[in-house]
Amino acid sequence: MSKRTNDFEIFRVVLVGFFLVAFLIGGFAHFAEVIVALLVLATAVVFGGIIIYFTLRSRSLRTPTKAAICLAVVGLALLGLWKVTQPPSQWPAIDIRVASVAVPPIPVEFTCLHTVRGQSYTARFTQTYPNDQAAAAGARRSGRTTIFYNPADPTEVEEGHHAGWVGNTAFIGGTRILPATGTPVVTYRAGLFSAQEKLTLPVNAPIPSAGQIVRVYANPANSSQFSLVPRQEKQPIANLGMLVTGALSLAGSVVFGFISWRRRGNAPPEITPPVVASRVWNEPKATVITSESLRAIDWYQFEQVIARLLFREGWTVTRKGGAKADGGVDLVAQRGTETRLVQCKHWLNWKVKESLIRELVGTLTIHGGDRIALYTLNPCTGPAYALAMQHRVEIVMEDEILHRLNAVGVGVFTDLMDPNVKHCPICEGPMILHTGGFKPFWGCSRFPKCRGKIETN
Repeated sequence: MSKRTNDFEIFRVVLVGFFLVAFLIGGFAHFAEVIVALLVLATAVVFGGIIIYFTLRSRSLRTPTKAAICLAVVGLALLGLWKVTQPPSQWPAIDIRVASVAVPPIPVEFTCLHTVRGQSYTARFTQTYPNDQAAAAGARRSGRTTIFYNPADPTEVEEGHHAGWVGNTAFIGGTRILPATGTPVVTYRAGLFSAQEKLTLPVNAPIPSAGQIVRVYANPANSSQFSLVPRQEKQPIANLGMLVTGALSLAGSVVFGFISWRRRGNAPPEITPPVVASRVWNEPKATVITSESLRAIDWYQFEQVIARLLFREGWTVTRKGGAKADGGVDLVAQRGTETRLVQCKHWLNWKVKESLIRELVGTLTIHGGDRIALYTLNPCTGPAYALAMQHRVEIVMEDEILHRLNAVGVGVFTDLMDPNVKHCPICEGPMILHTGGFKPFWGCSRFPKCRGKIETN
């Protein structure tokens, strides 16, 4: 399978997952709204991430400026998200699908006339019926019926049998449907995958049937509270932590921006231009290379100095080091049939230890050669020097390096001994000094095509 096909499959899976998530969140009713919200959120995250990435990668911006930009992006994103998540004061209208309706029974009052021991009594009794049967039951119940009355009070009657009550025949003269004592309860679903909820309808509201879609108004602060009429009320502030974090991020951005502005007015320029020709000719030329001048240059200049020294002494020199991994070999010097491997260490504070000598011995074994030489500005420890003598490791320290350089001539190394003129160890291009941030460094002038970098001493 080609890479293009793989990319297409990944894109298709991501797209299907995106729509599936939107469908699971909003169902059929809110699918379009959720799609728009997710697209806006994804766009904001991508653009914010791009701004933060290039801000952090920038070499021309100071550290306070970078912090101000990043905090501003985060603060604006949090405040925007907080604003979107605030519940509106107006209850939004949604459509719910009725699953079932539970209607309380309707009481029907019957007026009857019955005779007890030659005396007529008018009495009333109540019977409850389902909502859809109450009217029909009232119309159907007319004429004679059997009742039971209380012997102590013949006006108290019931249709059902009571212990101690006496049965009698009565004539129903009228009926009246009474108001229901309860309220209808609707079981519904607000979305395809939502759980069933219950909604209590007002007493006089029309009662829907199962399967019917009803327009209601939902409380944005309470998803289980609905109204059949439009409502508006002031909602409490939601996600207060998000609001506070966003405000603090913007405040931090203002503080770091002020710090950057103050430093920009007092600090030296961000970029130190290369040394011009007039500066070179006006400064007095050095007549001898000293330890101070040798330590003032960087590790890459030191490596170039040693390579030119060996070349002037009759060696054919091939560079292996620079900014790339060298495998323990910076230079390979050949003269006649002799091959010498060279490692340069421009260390200013550390002594050469036994572990480095062991690495050089291994390098000589792997790469071959007659000898391996270590050019260093700092001395070796006792065990390191003893190990070097046992194996073909030549240690050239600062005094010998200075003697050999001055013997060849100062003019040979003039272009390499200026600490203010540097060349990139990757592409050999000129480098510029960046003073922004906590520690100055030299960066390649061809950035971002080349990312060569040299730390200052």
